[in-house]
Amino acid sequence: MELLVVLTVIGVIATLSAPALTQYATRARLDGTTRQIVGLLTLARMRSIGSRQSHAVRVDPAAGRVTVRNVSTEETLEQQVRLPRGVAVAVWLGEEPAPEPVVTFRTSGALTGRTMALELDDGEHRRRITITGPTGAVTVADAPG
Repeated sequence: MELLVVLTVIGVIATLSAPALTQYATRARLDGTTRQIVGLLTLARMRSIGSRQSHAVRVDPAAGRVTVRNVSTEETLEQQVRLPRGVAVAVWLGEEPAPEPVVTFRTSGALTGRTMALELDDGEHRRRITITGPTGAVTVADAPG
């Protein structure tokens, strides 16, 4: 009888904690993807400064990946981010969707254009990675809405 009570209590706890664990896993996936993309942006900026050659970060939603390419040599770096299933990335130029999903860093580390943002959305949470145009500085914040 005691064993049945213990098993019942364990079952109730597992049932109550399952939604919280699912939500935690979803949030952790978004957090991890955000960190990886920030790392890739930082790598592209540092490579641009160090090699004195522009580098571009390209988001390819169809292939589900984010890559870095040397603009001069057209060489794609080995480092890339695979987007997890259910995480979408949109590229913004200022407050409008970017005509091309590419962020290009000049040899100074600044962007070739205005401030840009990558917005990650997993259906429940949104995260905005902003790259400041004049400096190339990368910041992360929860996106409104």
